[in-house]
Amino acid sequence: MKHLLTVIACLFVLCGSMVAQPKATTLTVNPRASKRPQPRSVPVIQQSNIKPPSAVTRKPSNKSGNSNANVTYVYLEHAMQMLYNEVEMPDAQLLVDDVCFRHDDAFLYCDSAYFFQNDNSFIAYGHIRILQGDTLAIYGKSLTYSGNEKMARLRGDVRMVNRDVELITDSLNYDRQNDVGYYFNGGELHNNEDTLTSELGHYYPSSKTAIFTRNVVGRNKDMLMQSDTLRYNTETNLATILGPTTILYEDSTHIVTERGWYNTKTEQSMLLDNSSVKHDSGKYLIADTIFYDNKYGKGEGFGHVELRDTTRDMSLFGNYGYYIEKDEVGLVTDSALLIEYSSSDTLYLHADTLYTHLMKDSILVDSVMTDTTYKVVLAFPNVRLYRNDVQGVADSAFFNTQDSVLKLMKLPIIWSEARQITGDTIRLYSIDSIDYARIIGRAFLCEEVDSTMYNQLSGKEIVGYMRNDELEKVDVNGNAQCIFFPEEDGGGIIGMNTIESSYLRAYIIDEKLDKLVFYPAPSGSCLPLDMVASDRMYLANYSWHIEKKPLDKNDLYRPNSPKIVAGVADKEGSDDHTHHRTGGNVGENGKKTTRKAQKDEEAAAEIEAVKEKEKAKTNSNDEQRPSGFGFGSGSSFGSANGASSGLGGSLGGGFGGGSGTLRPMER
Repeated sequence: MKHLLTVIACLFVLCGSMVAQPKATTLTVNPRASKRPQPRSVPVIQQSNIKPPSAVTRKPSNKSGNSNANVTYVYLEHAMQMLYNEVEMPDAQLLVDDVCFRHDDAFLYCDSAYFFQNDNSFIAYGHIRILQGDTLAIYGKSLTYSGNEKMARLRGDVRMVNRDVELITDSLNYDRQNDVGYYFNGGELHNNEDTLTSELGHYYPSSKTAIFTRNVVGRNKDMLMQSDTLRYNTETNLATILGPTTILYEDSTHIVTERGWYNTKTEQSMLLDNSSVKHDSGKYLIADTIFYDNKYGKGEGFGHVELRDTTRDMSLFGNYGYYIEKDEVGLVTDSALLIEYSSSDTLYLHADTLYTHLMKDSILVDSVMTDTTYKVVLAFPNVRLYRNDVQGVADSAFFNTQDSVLKLMKLPIIWSEARQITGDTIRLYSIDSIDYARIIGRAFLCEEVDSTMYNQLSGKEIVGYMRNDELEKVDVNGNAQCIFFPEEDGGGIIGMNTIESSYLRAYIIDEKLDKLVFYPAPSGSCLPLDMVASDRMYLANYSWHIEKKPLDKNDLYRPNSPKIVAGVADKEGSDDHTHHRTGGNVGENGKKTTRKAQKDEEAAAEIEAVKEKEKAKTNSNDEQRPSGFGFGSGSSFGSANGASSGLGGSLGGGFGGGSGTLRPMER
């Protein structure tokens, strides 16, 4: 009976100590508590070894500095066994089997624990489980918990589960006061289809936000992301990029950036610093700021935009642009520039807007129809281009990568060396260099001799053939007219020659006229300079716009000035680059013609018909150099010394200032 009363007294004292209100204190782990309790190995404790707690309640220390008003207390809900060992652990209660603590709205479960009631803390082992509210659960092998700090330190196979989000790590500290769990030895977060890993990480369950640093890797079934620092919202699937980051889609699309955001669900991203989007097909989108939608294959760039196509050796630049992967549609504007570097000489083309897209076609290869694709580029308006061998301006341009044709439209002008070419439409055909140029509609070629004299050539169509970047041959088809100023060997100008015929071919060697061939027989005159009236020194289509010529690639952004050389044009600011005195083009019948598309088509059809007819003539060979040139019955055209205005003598001078001969075109 005496022993029974003693046990009952001890139980009353123990219950009193459990309900005592402790003070806040910093957790101090007794070194002797570093080992997990082994309840089954504890020897039977005799009554003489048990010292009942003092009847005076001890208040916990406040080593953490927290005010008592902010401290809540840890309560033991239940345990199968409760033991004391004054020698091994005098400040702790040993709790064994089915242990449960409660702190605020959190319940903490374990197999066994040391409960430091005065410090408001405990150390738990085995099947750790923390349940907070109805959404958050944390699991681990061991736990050190401070009620004063509201800090849970879990070690060994730790899992934090918050609805669909699971955080896995080996070591986790969970700050219940600030609702953040953080790991420092590597961790992995799973959110539906997304998985993110890093060396360091913080997860905020209430805001559903995670911050990852050092060797961050994110992946799902379509995407692999590597980053230095990343913030991720598990509810919106929005990843905020805070450091150098790469994103790879199915080994086909590669994104590089240093700042921005990316939505793993919608596959949309905003890329802000040093950003680029690259496709395995060799297409790039580079800009200061990029909005990219991978699901629909659309990208939009702002500031220093570049659309690069490495497969076709072409790049588009501007301050705004967009790209659509389907049909490879691209547009740039605001200081737009095309750089085409497929040949040995780079082409630079500027316009207000550049638009490109992919074309599909079928061609016959070895008697088999084969599908092919090629790129086209539209430039408009205010086109300016520069290449070492050719420069030009126009209102609009069209470039085709299939046959490397550059088409200049609406008031086009091109320059090659000291020559200027104008027409309604100009086409430049190029592979490695300009192979030939075709000027359609009011074609005009002009070369400056001095400030008032210009060698001139005009017709319905002019085709110039190039070799090694030098003009080799010129064909004038339809209403061929020519004015040129031959020079003596000493360099003095002899006079002015004028020639008219339906068709003309000029051969040029070393940038000098070698010979002229006409069909049918030409008509014309040769006058000394003192007999030439100033109004007869220019053909009807004459114009000279050397001030518009781009000087180099950096001169492309200068606007196409409408100003014409003083004393040559009739009015400054005219919207027609020809500025001829008659007010229109002079046809073969001496009447003015218009620039209507129907007239252009008729002229082009006529030219093609003549060409086909000439090809059918097997007894002619235009490429063969004729010998013994003559005109009429042994008479030559022009005067060698400029003294005669009639027939007789030899033709002197020509384009480039050399000597030459002429004859009717062979049929």
